[in-house]
Amino acid sequence: MPTLVALQAMVLGAACEAQLPGEPVGRFDVTAILNTNTCGRQAVPARAESRFVAELREDGPTAWWHVEGERPVHGHRDADGRYAFELVRQVALWEPQPARDVAGCTLQSVESLEVAVRTANPGSTDGEGPDAGSLRDAPVLDGAQRLELVPMPEGDCRPALVAEGGNFTVLPCEVRWSLRGAARATN
Repeated sequence: MPTLVALQAMVLGAACEAQLPGEPVGRFDVTAILNTNTCGRQAVPARAESRFVAELREDGPTAWWHVEGERPVHGHRDADGRYAFELVRQVALWEPQPARDVAGCTLQSVESLEVAVRTANPGSTDGEGPDAGSLRDAPVLDGAQRLELVPMPEGDCRPALVAEGGNFTVLPCEVRWSLRGAARATN
């Protein structure tokens, strides 16, 4: 599934081993459920369901989303406590070949991620009893992820369409996922 994880790897390179910035909000076992893929499975072979571990961190309104083995993505937290991240880049499907009268095809890739964290089942307020300190009161992450691919105006991406022998059903296109994350127990 081309996610912030995959795009980070292509754009940023190898994983970051340094201390992560900000204070931890939570570490989550995340499940991503595919909702829509108008690009087509040949172009974006997104799985119906995928799982990964992610950590959410913040420092004031600045936030970081870090998937294990990848570099953290920088974003922000709004006044309502929602977190937003965006990664924009250009992807050349093929370069122009003026000698063969072939226009190039470059797509603008915009991947956005929005998540919110809430308490799953608020427990008793006295801090005592069998549920005190359990994961019952642990944070839960809910969110949505979107990948949008839009042809840049200076090229010709028609050959990328299925009707022309390519892999894309339509362009521009998008892929959407729903995210759900359960708090990961600390070791």
